[in-house]
Amino acid sequence: ATEEATMALRLAELSGFVAFQALGLLNRGRASLRLGRLDEAVSDFESARRLWDELESRQVAYALNRLGDVHRIRGDFALARASYEEALSISEPGDDRQGLVPALAGLAQVLVDDEPDTALEIAQLGVSSGPVLGHAGALLALGWVHLRRGETGEATEASERAAAVARKRRDRAGLAEALELKGIALGQPGQLEESASIWKEVGDPLALARVELALLEMGGGTAAEAERLAITLQRFGARGPATRAIQLAAAFSVQARPAVEIRTLGGFQVIVEDRLVPITAWQSKKARDLVKLLVARRGRATHREVIIENLWPQEDPARTGNRLSVTLTTIRNVLDPDHRHDTNHFIHADRDTVALSLDHIATDVEAFLSDAQAALDSHRAAPSPTSYALLMRAEAAYVGEFMEEDPYAEWAVSLREEARQTYLACTRAIAQTATEQGDHELAARYHLRTLERDPFDEDAHLGLVKSMSAAGRHGEALRLYRQYSMRMAELGIEAAPFSAP
Repeated sequence: ATEEATMALRLAELSGFVAFQALGLLNRGRASLRLGRLDEAVSDFESARRLWDELESRQVAYALNRLGDVHRIRGDFALARASYEEALSISEPGDDRQGLVPALAGLAQVLVDDEPDTALEIAQLGVSSGPVLGHAGALLALGWVHLRRGETGEATEASERAAAVARKRRDRAGLAEALELKGIALGQPGQLEESASIWKEVGDPLALARVELALLEMGGGTAAEAERLAITLQRFGARGPATRAIQLAAAFSVQARPAVEIRTLGGFQVIVEDRLVPITAWQSKKARDLVKLLVARRGRATHREVIIENLWPQEDPARTGNRLSVTLTTIRNVLDPDHRHDTNHFIHADRDTVALSLDHIATDVEAFLSDAQAALDSHRAAPSPTSYALLMRAEAAYVGEFMEEDPYAEWAVSLREEARQTYLACTRAIAQTATEQGDHELAARYHLRTLERDPFDEDAHLGLVKSMSAAGRHGEALRLYRQYSMRMAELGIEAAPFSAP
C-alpha cells in the first residue's frame, strides 16, 4: 500500500492534482500507521492537512482524525483532543459521517479517564451516527470506554457486536481488536492470543506489541520481557504503551511506587494509591490549577501573594486569602483521602508560602528531566548500547509538552521550555547515533520527531533528507528537501543545496 500510494503521489505532483496528492498522503500515512511508523505517518497527515487547508476543503477532517489517532497512541491526549474536536467542528455542519464517526470514537477514548460520563455519551453518539463506514470502529470505541469505566459486561457486549460487523465486512484488523477488547474485559488470555495471531498475520507490529503487553499485565511475566516490549514500543514512538511497559518492568522488579504521582507531560493527571483521581473529586478547577502551579515551581516555596495573583487576579485580597485556605484543604483531601499523613506531608504551607513536597510526590516531568540528563551525560562521555537504550527510554517518557492544556500560562513557560529542549537533545542524539550505525530508517524517525517539536531545525531537516536518500527513497528525499526550503524561506534564510548520492 505504501508503494502504491507513493507512486500515486508522484503522478499527482506531475499532473498538478492537489486534491489527489492530499488523498495519497492520507492513504500512505494510514499504511505507515499500521506498520508502526508513527513519525512518517504524522509527516504525511500534516502534509495532507496543509494541502486540504489550502484548498479550503472539508476533507481536512480526515487528516485531523488520523493525527488524533497518532497522538492518542502516543499518549499526547491534549493534542489528540484538539485534533478530534477540530475534525468534529468541520464534519458536523455537512453531516459528513466519514469525518464525524471517527472523530466521535477517538474523542470518547481520549476523554474517558477525566470525563467518563461525557465520554460514554460521545461514544454512544458515534455508534448511533455511524452508517456501515466506521461502524466497527465506533463499537470498539464504545467498548473501550465501558472497559475504562469498569463496566466489563457492556464492554464485552460491544466487543461481540464489533466482531460481528468485522466478520461481515471481512475486516481482520477490526476483528483482532474486538478479540483484544473481549480478552481484556473477561480476563481470558486465549482471546488475546487469538488477537495476537491475527495482528501478526495482518502485519501490524504495533498492535501485536500492545496485545503482548496486555498478556503480560494479565498473566504476569518477567522484568526482562517487559523491558523488551518497552524498547519495541519506544522504537515505534508509542510512548504511552511504552511507559506502561516500563512501569510493569518496575513492578516485576518489586520496586515500590510512590503513594501520589502527578503527570504533567501531555496532560494533567493525578494518581493516588494507583488510582486516577477523577475531575469530580477536585470540586474546583482552582485546586487543580494550584497543583499545576506548584509542580511548575519544582518544590520551591511560592509566596501566597504570587499564588493569589495567578489564581484570583484583580480580586479583593481580603476574600482571596480565605479561598486559598479552602483550596489547600481540597488538595489535601484529594491527595490523602484517608488522612493517613500529617497536614504538610504532601503540600507544605506556612504563614507566607506554599510548596509541593517532592520527597513524597513523584512527578513525571522531574523524572524525565533527571533520566534524560543522566542518559545524555552518559552518552556524551562514552557512547555505548547501554547509554543508547537509556536515551530511547528517556525519549519515550516525554509523552507531550509540560502542561500542554495550559499553553498561555506564564508560570509554565520556563519548565515547559526546559523539558522540550531536553527532549530535543535526546532525539538529536538518537538520530545521530542511528546514522552512524547505518540505520537510516530509524534516523529518519527521530529526525521527524525533532521536527514535530521544532519545525525550523535545519540540521534535522537536512539529516532527514540525507537519511531518506541513503535508504534509497530519493523521491521522498526531494519532497522533504522542498519542505525544508519552504521553512527556511519563512525565516528569510537561504537553504543549503540539495545533496544526495
